Amino acid sequence: MENKLLDRLGQSFKVEMPPAETLNDYIDAVLPKVRAWSEDLREEQFYVGRPWMEIRDDDLFHAVVLHFFNPEGEYIKSVNGDLSMGTWRYQNNKMMILLDEGELFDLAYLDGQFFVLKKNGTHREYFFMTLEHIGRPLQHRWRDLVEMLFRRSQSNISFYILIGIAVLLVLVIFLILR
Repeated sequence: MENKLLDRLGQSFKVEMPPAETLNDYIDAVLPKVRAWSEDLREEQFYVGRPWMEIRDDDLFHAVVLHFFNPEGEYIKSVNGDLSMGTWRYQNNKMMILLDEGELFDLAYLDGQFFVLKKNGTHREYFFMTLEHIGRPLQHRWRDLVEMLFRRSQSNISFYILIGIAVLLVLVIFLILR
């Protein structure tokens, strides 16, 4: 009985994934809902030394593109195993990637599984990455990956709501028994 009540309560606070057509549209719709749980670029443990897989919504894009942000500013890009070397650094929550020519990105979202950058100066040109072990099986199912990001935020919201309800119940019981 308890689990059903908690499940129903949690379901009442769940929000459906917003409708969209392109990866950029989905990211635009999801970012306001997840941004509160984003880490900062100063927290390098969330992205340095990890294999980040680039995800695109282009049906003709079949390459496996991995990005490595290694310590001390070393940047490696692998396209189907062919490596390009460059450098990276962050400043004021902006990521500079220097490879052939440089690119400047604003941090859109970062956690232990997703890394989303937005090209600086553009309205909505996103660079969407996930850890390689998550992205490989879902590489051509980018909608599933964005939904996974969205669902993470919804589980965070449900968790905090349930904590709040539990605290309220404890307070009510305390006041009644007093």
